[in-house]
Formats: sequence, C-alpha cells, structure tokens
Amino acid sequence: MKKAQADPMKLIVVAVILLIAMVVIIMIFRGLIGKEAKQAEGTIDKIGADTDCDGANDIIDYCPKDPDVTKKSDVSSRSDCKDNLPAKPC
Repeated sequence: MKKAQADPMKLIVVAVILLIAMVVIIMIFRGLIGKEAKQAEGTIDKIGADTDCDGANDIIDYCPKDPDVTKKSDVSSRSDCKDNLPAKPC
C-alpha cells in the first residue's frame, strides 16, 4: 500500500518543481524582452523626428540640425552643415 501512495506524491513534487522552474524562466524572459522593447521604442521615436523642421526626418536628413539643407547635393560636405535649429519646436 505504501508504494502506491508514494507514486502520486512523487508526481506532485515533480509537477511543483517544474512549475517553479517555468515561472523562473518566464520571469527571466520577461525582463529581457522588456529591456529590448524599451530600446526599440526609443529608436522608433528617433526615426520620426524632424529636429530642424524642414520636412525631412532626421534619419534621412543630411544635416538634421540645418533647416536649409535636406539632401547631400545641397552642401559639399557635412562640415558645411550649420547648427541653425528653429527657435520654437515644429
């Protein structure tokens, strides 16, 4: 009789250990995914930004702080870009 009672008890102990392990693994992945999501959110915000209000997003704007220059053909090099940000935000 004792052997029959021991088998269900082993099953319960193994199930509890597996459940605890799964919870720990889920918490680890939630932490990793949460950090990556915050990093991606910051990157997405930068993609849509137009710092100099010239209509070209900073990611494609050759001089993101110079409203007079939006493409490479407007200046000979990046050193010609000026820091002429508008007084008020777009």
